[in-house]
Amino acid sequence: MVRLVKWYLYLAKWWLKSFFIGLRLTWRDLVGLVKWHRQSGGPPPPSLPPPIADREGMAGGIECIVIDGKRWFYGFDSFGDQLIITPLIDDPDMMAAFASRYMRSDHRLAPETPAYWRQAVDRAIDGTEPNHIVSEPFSTEDFRRIAASLKQAAADNRPVPGFTIPESLLDLLSIATGFERPSDMSANVTMQAKFGFYEGENDVTCACLVVDMLAGREPLAPGATYAAAATYLRGYLADMVNRAPGNWKTMFQELIAP
Repeated sequence: MVRLVKWYLYLAKWWLKSFFIGLRLTWRDLVGLVKWHRQSGGPPPPSLPPPIADREGMAGGIECIVIDGKRWFYGFDSFGDQLIITPLIDDPDMMAAFASRYMRSDHRLAPETPAYWRQAVDRAIDGTEPNHIVSEPFSTEDFRRIAASLKQAAADNRPVPGFTIPESLLDLLSIATGFERPSDMSANVTMQAKFGFYEGENDVTCACLVVDMLAGREPLAPGATYAAAATYLRGYLADMVNRAPGNWKTMFQELIAP
């Protein structure tokens, strides 16, 4: 009996401690958001690109990708919603100024100075804070090759040996698009069913499996065709790119064949 009482007392102590820690973190985050709102008032500098709607004031860090040998920076909430929260920006100083106005640090603090964010940009460049999503470079030529291969495969109904789409690219597009789903999912659900996927299954995982089917690394699902696999991937990429925010849509437009 004594042991049981001690156990209940321990659980109560643990619960109270967890409750107050969570309350303190919530309060600190709320205070940081209020401070950010006050400090970011006034008209933005005309040189800054517009922020992504509904993602202003989110906490995150600075990460980068390389496309055609050019480095592009963006803000990423790796500790909370796993969401890209800024447009792509190619100038380090502009990225720092943008973050100072429209972001909070991923430590839930008030917005820092451009100098603080410039150091964060430098860490993204030298890799002392590695990217959470992708590290390998991309090229628009690869994007065009992917689009052309899918278009041809859809017309010819043939496999494409060696075909691949980097999983990191699919992850990046998925995270950039966010959690909002298309208003009409009927076509997506129908195509998923053709390959034996169930509604709600991870889209990136499904796409990677269809890529392997089209390349011949995995057998086609019963009743499916190579043309259907290519059509599935074309529709998936078109959905991701067309719903990407800001200039993300422009940067990955070459993945969609005309």
